[in-house]
This record gives sequence, structure tokens and C-alpha cells, in this order.
Amino acid sequence: MPTYLKIIICLIVAAVAALVYVVGINAREVVLGIAVLMIVAIWLFPEARGGKGSTG
Repeated sequence: MPTYLKIIICLIVAAVAALVYVVGINAREVVLGIAVLMIVAIWLFPEARGGKGSTG
């Protein structure tokens, strides 16, 4: 996945998490935790690619 796309996705996730935090939904700490995990995961784990045995 291109770097610019990862940055856009991270900004969208952060914006939604901030909006949830500001609005004051009851599970806002959970949403913030999930958002942090999503942002870390998109940078940490590589994109899955098909190899010799892929049927896609």
C-alpha cells in the first residue's frame, strides 16, 4: 500500500476517534484504544500478497 494512502487512512481514523471523544460517547476510551491499534497496525504489518499457491 502506498505511503500516501496509509497517511490518509491514519488521518481519517484519528479524526473519527477525536470526534467520538469530543461528542462524549460512553465507550470513548475503547474507541481511542482501537484507533491507536489500527494506526499502529497499518504501519507495522505488511500488506498480504499472493504467492505461488494463491487462487485469486
